[in-house]
This record gives sequence, C-alpha cells and structure tokens, in this order.
Amino acid sequence: SEGILNLANEEDKQMDIKVNVTPYEKEDSKVKAYANVVIGDCFAVNGIKVMEGSKGLFLSYPNYKSGDEYKNICNPTTAEMRTKIETAVMEQYNEKTQALTQSQNVQRGI
Repeated sequence: SEGILNLANEEDKQMDIKVNVTPYEKEDSKVKAYANVVIGDCFAVNGIKVMEGSKGLFLSYPNYKSGDEYKNICNPTTAEMRTKIETAVMEQYNEKTQALTQSQNVQRGI
C-alpha cells in the first residue's frame, strides 16, 4: 500500500511553475525543444521534450525503455497539473521560437 504524508498548508495550494525552454533545431528531428520545469520551488523535472506528432506538438516526459515499451520516470498525476505544465512550456516555447525567427529574419535582412 502507498504511504501518504500530508505536507500541505495554505502556501502550498498555489504552486508556481517555472519553465526554461531551449529550442532544438535539427533537420528531420521530431524533438523541437527541451524543457526544464521547477514546481513550487521544490521539485525539478529536467529533460521534458517538446515533440512534433501527427496531431501537432506534445510534451514527452523523461522516460526509459523497458523491453519494447517506454515507461515514464515522472509525469503529472492530475489533468490540472498536466495542463498547467503544458501551458507554461508551450507559451515559453512559442515565445522563444518567435524571437528566434525574428532574429534570423533580421540577420537575413527580411
């Protein structure tokens, strides 16, 4: 059975999510960026990938291969937290890729 330790207090109810996204530019790669996330200034998840899939961009959490399948090392356990992380990562990804595109256009004189 799982042990549950309740450490919640009023301050914990609003957890900040800090994100650092690094765009990854390699031709023919489905990986579009890497992201590191810090949740509530107390838990870091490094190595989240922004991936290009058939239905658009999605997040791939750190994982390892076991036999023929991949297993997550860590991932959100609630839809609410998954949405918060996804929104924060994708907002910064969009900001950084737009800034990168603008910078490249300036260098090209466009």
